[in-house]
Amino acid sequence: MEKMRWIKKEISTLLVLSMVLSSVPLPAFAAESDNLCEHHPVHTAECHYTEGSAGSACSHVHSEDCYAVVECLHTHSNECDDPCTHECTVENGCITRLLDCHHVHGDCGYSEGTAEVPCDCAQTDENGAVIHTDGCGYAPATEGTPCAHVCEVKVNGGCYKLLCPYKDGGHDETCGYAAPMEGQACTFTCLECSTEPAESPVDEGVAAVQTMIDTLPTAEIYFAMTAEEQFAAQDALTAAYDAYTALSPEQQNQVDTTAILDSCVAANLGTVFHNRLSVVHLHTASSFCGGFISADL
Repeated sequence: MEKMRWIKKEISTLLVLSMVLSSVPLPAFAAESDNLCEHHPVHTAECHYTEGSAGSACSHVHSEDCYAVVECLHTHSNECDDPCTHECTVENGCITRLLDCHHVHGDCGYSEGTAEVPCDCAQTDENGAVIHTDGCGYAPATEGTPCAHVCEVKVNGGCYKLLCPYKDGGHDETCGYAAPMEGQACTFTCLECSTEPAESPVDEGVAAVQTMIDTLPTAEIYFAMTAEEQFAAQDALTAAYDAYTALSPEQQNQVDTTAILDSCVAANLGTVFHNRLSVVHLHTASSFCGGFISADL
């Protein structure tokens, strides 16, 4: 009977501790910003902040027009039609192209002609033509075949020089190019926010209770313990609860209960009592795990 009363007392302690600790507020942390605060909520010209830019690539694509420079030389006169029908062409000098042909003879049909190779033969026929003998070395001239290649204006691989202003890194407002820009950090310094508050002295009572809670076993460790170790863990939990409730409300707010809440120690210890002794009806969900405990005390 004495042991039964002790177990019921422990279950009651766990229930109260779970409800108390689950109500303790957890600290919130504000995200840091680039010198922005309540006194400087947005960047202004005075803080010199500028946002960097990755820039954008040039959207220009070379075409046949990039291999010519157009400069109209035509001057209107009485000879012009109405309206004027002048058209700029290479022939009238308004379009300039620079030949840059790299064609190598091959399939174009080109062959060079050969010159006549004379000999010393002196005998002629009735028409006055020289009669050549075998081995005299004479060879008639041969006519060459002209190259059939025609220079063309083509993008990449044509025969004319690229005259486009974009080829050497030139850009204009139509190509969409924008150079990357490095941003400027905010130079604002808030005198009010920069004053760091003095560190609060360490509360030895809070520190002692915090150590007791931090050293409590997790559920995994608890179930791996021997029976004696489990009873010792139960005593440690009771001692932690007693020490916690002895603190003032202000001190209790300084205790971090995250570890015990995350491990659901109280609920797991209560389950052990139920399984080993079968004397307490215990719902495994507690305020640690989002539910409640009901015990026949």
